[in-house]
Amino acid sequence: MIVSRHRRSMRSSHRGPASAVTLLLGLARIVLPLLVIAAAAYWFLNFYGVGKGMVRVSTSIPGAEILVGGILTGTVSDTTIEVPAGKQIITVRKDSYVSEPEFAVVDVSRHETSRVRFTLKPAQEAVTQDSVAPLRPVRQDIFSTGVPFRSVSPGSYHQRRVLDVTQHNSEPDDRTDPNPAAFRTESSGVAPLTSSSSDLPAAPLSSTQITVSSNPDGAQILVNGQPSSHVTPYTFRGLDRGVYSFRVKQDGFVARPESISVTLTTDFQRELAAFELSPDPTLPQPALTISTGPLAAGFTVDGKPGGVGKASLNPGFGQHRIEFAEVPGFKTPAPVTVSLTAEQPHAEASGVYERLTGNAFIAVLPSEDLEKFDGKQLRIYVDNELILDGPKQRFDATLLGHLLSGKRLIRIQYGDLSTDTFLNLTDNEVIEITFRVETFFSKRKLRLRDKPIVPIEQWQQNSKKMNVLSVT
Repeated sequence: MIVSRHRRSMRSSHRGPASAVTLLLGLARIVLPLLVIAAAAYWFLNFYGVGKGMVRVSTSIPGAEILVGGILTGTVSDTTIEVPAGKQIITVRKDSYVSEPEFAVVDVSRHETSRVRFTLKPAQEAVTQDSVAPLRPVRQDIFSTGVPFRSVSPGSYHQRRVLDVTQHNSEPDDRTDPNPAAFRTESSGVAPLTSSSSDLPAAPLSSTQITVSSNPDGAQILVNGQPSSHVTPYTFRGLDRGVYSFRVKQDGFVARPESISVTLTTDFQRELAAFELSPDPTLPQPALTISTGPLAAGFTVDGKPGGVGKASLNPGFGQHRIEFAEVPGFKTPAPVTVSLTAEQPHAEASGVYERLTGNAFIAVLPSEDLEKFDGKQLRIYVDNELILDGPKQRFDATLLGHLLSGKRLIRIQYGDLSTDTFLNLTDNEVIEITFRVETFFSKRKLRLRDKPIVPIEQWQQNSKKMNVLSVT
């Protein structure tokens, strides 16, 4: 009796811990998969979901430090860096140099490489003043404190601010707000760098800078309603205090915002006026038709592949440079520049290849077993140029003359059959090629065979009994 009670008490004492373990294991089966899913989602959102792109940053003088959103990347130009997708502000800095433009706004796409280039100039040469009068000057005594202004040297980092831009449909009013709060600090999520005035080197007065940029680049800049000789991106330096109104204009595009007003109140102020350009939907679509002759050759438009032989493209309004590929045995056409405007949205360009002549020869004749040879079915190409196009007269052989010596691509086409071969031509000598049609299990094929090279005089002596068609 006592033993039985002891056993029951032992079973009941073990039942509690066993139940707890079972409960914990059940919870683990539910919680662990949830944790794995949460970790995978966190990784995707933070490391993949945002997306990244590449930016190739180059400078006229290598070795400049690269900054993205004002933060050092630890790399120097010329190199390719990886940055988050979206609009990024790229800057470079190098001691004793200033960059032109001061910074660039790059629209970074996922898994694509954008390019931006800066021109570095010595700081002594770059301290120039643009002769632009402000739309409205700002009284100097309002801001005077009696303490000389100090600025960050051109080779050092300085905080940049982005204007709170608004679209203007009329000229700015006469009110001037000298309060620096009219500007907002760039919201990059990075705390701005600060420096005491005693740590900063002295800089010339009126060392102001206003950078005007557009996406895409190349838009004409208008200052205070007047056209300037500059296109985006451009940095105006050494402007007097006052209000400046900027617009940009490019054929076929609409700028947003329409205008940006900038108020300069201090001698060391740096500002950015950034515009977005979008195609004007009211204008016809620009079209550029490009062709090459007498052979189909490749060409590029603004450095990018455009097609082969003939193509119709929409490269957008503006000037475009067309360059033609080199083809062995031909003189390459000169590059062509065309301009597509709202008034003339369509244009055509052609590249004419001239065959370089020489003193080499090729003789083409049918094989003896080719019965009832029909010359109208024969076509011969040299370096993709059609030299013989199915003549109607009867002949036994054709002699292609005045060809450029060297390695030439020869294509023989007879009816629906065609084959290619490379021949090394020599001046004043003839390479003879015979062709015949072979049939193997109902499959037809054109077979070529070339004979040893002989001087042109010897070949002409041997072919006296043949009816020869000469082509030059």
